[in-house]
Amino acid sequence: MVGIIHVLCKGHPVFDQYVGGATPAGKSQNPVQYVDSPIDRTLCACGCGNQTPAGRHFIAGHDQKAIHERIAK
Repeated sequence: MVGIIHVLCKGHPVFDQYVGGATPAGKSQNPVQYVDSPIDRTLCACGCGNQTPAGRHFIAGHDQKAIHERIAK
């Protein structure tokens, strides 16, 4: 089964951030590297105003902080 391929164009945040610029991972002999992209970050759901790691809703430990604050209300 073949999936649909989407080609990124100018105006897409990933294209605009990475195409035509320097590699965010720096020089390496390894052809595959993972970087912590600012594109995938959101604000912590607890309301502290800090950015979360990519793909997360809370900074480590802040989920518990939010739960305890909610219970206290």
